[in-house]
Amino acid sequence: MALSSKQKRFCQEYVIDSNATRSAMRSGYSEKTARSQGQRLLTKVDIQKYIKELQKDIFDRNKMTVDECVQILSNMARFDIADLYNEDGTLKNLSDIPLESRMAIESLDTEELKMEGVTIGTTKKVKLSSRRANIIELMKYGGGYKEDNTQKAIPVRQIINMSDYKGKKK
Repeated sequence: MALSSKQKRFCQEYVIDSNATRSAMRSGYSEKTARSQGQRLLTKVDIQKYIKELQKDIFDRNKMTVDECVQILSNMARFDIADLYNEDGTLKNLSDIPLESRMAIESLDTEELKMEGVTIGTTKKVKLSSRRANIIELMKYGGGYKEDNTQKAIPVRQIINMSDYKGKKK
């Protein structure tokens, strides 16, 4: 069965946030019936199939190899804060910061300091990725915690069904 344009739109909206109600509203279903329509649409095999195709397309376009992930984590762990600053201690323009160093930046906030409506300076705050967290992730990937992790294994507990013991004497 071919999907209607409205059903296709629902699927395209659904892969954005996996919320059937909001997807139904954004694709043109009434706000009043969006919840029931969204849930009903998700039960249809053709809808499920199209959503899976869209998700696969998104994954294929955006996939990263393990090698890429490890490389990025390694760059972030090796990041040198000096890459962010000019000789005089001022923050470089983003375009002048090497890509590997920019990847370690989580956020950059700029605040203008004003007095009587006149800008008298700016404050720039740079939040960096946690070097420690990046190293821990690399250690986990590389097996650096293997021995430590096996030592911390949770003991298996035996579950006893008490109904098996009804009426039995010790």
